[in-house]
Amino acid sequence: MEATEFSGLDDNFTRFDKRVVGISRDECMSHAEFHDKYGLSVLLLPESDRWRAENFKVLYGVHAHGHADEIFNLIIKELK
Repeated sequence: MEATEFSGLDDNFTRFDKRVVGISRDECMSHAEFHDKYGLSVLLLPESDRWRAENFKVLYGVHAHGHADEIFNLIIKELK
């Protein structure tokens, strides 16, 4: 699951002074239950209007499995 992959890499992101924020169209209570159920360290934010998702192009072409590693590697590449 993508959220647990990002939580598993939380120390790596923190080392580069980065914070992972998950955004979805689910409601706040749903996020809280999901966060607690899986013991996530990432912040989850609701977004009902899809503005961020569409502007950051996160609704299309993202494969959840391995996405956390992909993003972390992009950050490392940009910092070099």
